Amino acid sequence: MKIKIQTLTPVHIGSGREIQSGYEYAYFRDEQKVALLDSEKIIKLIGEDQIGAWISCIEKSQPLLDLPQLKNRAPKLRSDDVAQRSILSHGSCNKPVREQLRTGGEHALLPGSSLKGALRTVVFGETLVANPKLVKDKGNLGKVDFRGGFRWSDSPLQKTIFGQDPNHDIFRLLQVGDAHFEQTEIFKTQIVNMKGKAWIIDKGDKGNGISAEAWVEALPPNAEAIAEIRFNETLKTQADKFNTFNSNATKLKLPSLFKLANAFTERLLNDEITYWTTKADPPEGFDEYVPELKRLLDITKSAAETECVLRIGWGSGFRSMTGDWQGEMEDDDYDALVNSLRSRKYEGLMFPKTVRFSGEGVPLGFVKLLIQN
Repeated sequence: MKIKIQTLTPVHIGSGREIQSGYEYAYFRDEQKVALLDSEKIIKLIGEDQIGAWISCIEKSQPLLDLPQLKNRAPKLRSDDVAQRSILSHGSCNKPVREQLRTGGEHALLPGSSLKGALRTVVFGETLVANPKLVKDKGNLGKVDFRGGFRWSDSPLQKTIFGQDPNHDIFRLLQVGDAHFEQTEIFKTQIVNMKGKAWIIDKGDKGNGISAEAWVEALPPNAEAIAEIRFNETLKTQADKFNTFNSNATKLKLPSLFKLANAFTERLLNDEITYWTTKADPPEGFDEYVPELKRLLDITKSAAETECVLRIGWGSGFRSMTGDWQGEMEDDDYDALVNSLRSRKYEGLMFPKTVRFSGEGVPLGFVKLLIQN
């Protein structure tokens, strides 16, 4: 069935490529736009006899807009004059920009595989929270290696919930298509980090040239696209004759899956709101975070049975990516798991200890799915 996807906060699914300032893109301050540079347009403006000057500009990592030949021939230059694509930028951008994944054409892409992965995490997390005995048994959390140490792995839990192998995996029944969006925008993202016992907005290590800020091309809030999500009833009927899939397969039927997704999102939002309002002191410049969480919680709680709210993509955080079921583990097991995942210098601090956001505290990656037929 067709599903309308509406972004609620910026959503970034990266292509793996960074667009470099100055020679791959130029920022037009008066338009608040980033222009991804079009070589053919630039050559027409400066003339073929000036290609050498342009190449020299690129080699020296100098901004194209400072090229004298360009200033002389196009003194009233606009972004569209040199752009293959112009993108609205939320801030004065002069850093590498993480590119949004795109199709072979001009559309920004939210892959079906990413949506399917987020829904898989929903089923995993909610099933474990509803059955905490599964994670209190250390035998389901990994195995002892040949040296006598414990190697953590959720593979036993994955097999219990989804099936013993790919042929028996219940998510074979769920087919999720790609969503193609028209527009993207550029956002500066930052990190709130726990230093000692206080939360701060991390500026990175300037002495070593390390910045905690990241500029991303992302789907902006209120963008919409259509995708397809289909539960394969024919395959399910045939497979039932051979008991191919376990009983969790019924959780994948819509709108049952949407109900589970809303429970998952509501649980994570409630937990985070409780933390920031009762246990933590948010830093200055992070003012929108709790109000945004509450707004998203209201949307989730008021969702109809044909709607759900999911979190997806880069910057969505450890809890959303894993399902946040680890709190159901025995305390000693949980502490041992956390200590195995990070350096000893962070021992005793909460885990995870960073939050990625844009603006004054807008969380990344929230989308709303609505069944259309």
